[in-house]
Amino acid sequence: MLDLCDDIQKMSKPASNASYSDESAYRLFFELIYARDGSGRDVRAAGSACGIDVSGCGFISEIGIGAADADETALQKLRDTVVGRMAEGGRTVSVVRSDRVLCWVAIEANDDKKGRVDTLVRSMGSFSSSHDGINVFAGIGGTFHCAAEASESFFEASAACKLARHSSCAISVYDYDDLGFLRLFAEPYSDDAVRAYCQRLLKPLSDRDKNSRSSYIDTLNAYLDNNCNLIKTAAVLMIHRNTLIYRIERIKEITGRDITYDAHAKNEYMNALRLAGYYDMEDLLPANFGKTKDR
Repeated sequence: MLDLCDDIQKMSKPASNASYSDESAYRLFFELIYARDGSGRDVRAAGSACGIDVSGCGFISEIGIGAADADETALQKLRDTVVGRMAEGGRTVSVVRSDRVLCWVAIEANDDKKGRVDTLVRSMGSFSSSHDGINVFAGIGGTFHCAAEASESFFEASAACKLARHSSCAISVYDYDDLGFLRLFAEPYSDDAVRAYCQRLLKPLSDRDKNSRSSYIDTLNAYLDNNCNLIKTAAVLMIHRNTLIYRIERIKEITGRDITYDAHAKNEYMNALRLAGYYDMEDLLPANFGKTKDR
């Protein structure tokens, strides 16, 4: 993290079409990054000075240029192109911090995020194609629902951006929400990071098992262990094939992921189950976890 004074000095003026002052933008991101007030009050006040209501939903994006091209002039042009286009679809505030463009994007609900990210990708492509194919990368933080949560989105965007910058593609955008297992490489390794990863994937199923005495975790584990083969899985679990089909459909509904045909989803849940088992996360796993294969 840069020194505070140095940090502020390296934040440049906002995009030319912005209605807020440079001092207001500096203050908003200063409060966001250093988050001295856990209630979010200071962030809300700084947002008001920028003419943006930061008390609702939004996300933070961190955008950069390939190291060889990342001078201040290029970053200013990047912000004028990218943030200017983003501002057409809603409320944004941006600054240049060191060698990155930081952008606060307000949205109505999490469902609006995809459209705003798509606009970001298209504007990055426009910038790259009009500047001799300069590599542009970005990290997208998770959606926050109040000002007090915004700092987490910033650090998520920063972590995702670290991965995106190593891509060989001209345009590389990593959304923290979609990083899955890669989060463990984007952040300093810790047991807490592993636990958070497992909880994000398995807790909805684990909670349902505890509340309704179902067996979704065991079913998911056996199903993935047997390469999603219904006959073999039903035999291992000693249940009827139709019962297994019902459980699989319920798992898909609860998780919102297709564990049968989505290879990424299958990989993520298998990783989470193995890690939870290795770390003996008893709050997520049933007491007999992993024993069904021995029946």
